[in-house]
Amino acid sequence: MLAERAFFNKQKADCDATLQSLPWWDSIEDSSAFSCTECSSSLLFQADASNAEPTLIASGCKACAAEFSAEETVTMIVESVFAVDEFERVKDGGEQTIYDCPECAYPTYVQAGMYVGCYYCQYVIEGECARCFTDLNINNQSVNNPSLCDYCDHVTSRDD
Repeated sequence: MLAERAFFNKQKADCDATLQSLPWWDSIEDSSAFSCTECSSSLLFQADASNAEPTLIASGCKACAAEFSAEETVTMIVESVFAVDEFERVKDGGEQTIYDCPECAYPTYVQAGMYVGCYYCQYVIEGECARCFTDLNINNQSVNNPSLCDYCDHVTSRDD
């Protein structure tokens, strides 16, 4: 039993090593939460360990040999790592954690933890509203005018 555990730990360390060059890797606290959509194994790896660009990930699962696209991989990782946190936050009346990215439209924009932004395209909402100077974030940035908050966009676009 100990030999099996040691073998699994070695496999997991090897898989994790292939993902360490990704820009948000340091914000992942527990990679054991990763879960293959085919077999639920946490043995997800990147074929090219030197790749640091999330949009170019070609990955797979060592347990079942399933292959995944970059979009599938990043979405799997985001859901595995942040879905429980999101459930707890929303259950307690807080804001959600995972959003559809305004730039790439994948459900990979995370507003929690050390890395706030899209785990896939690396889009980050920064700055403040050009009209009222409120800090912009995923909850208040206008979809029609990214330099304004929703309220200011509404006020400036209405016909009186």
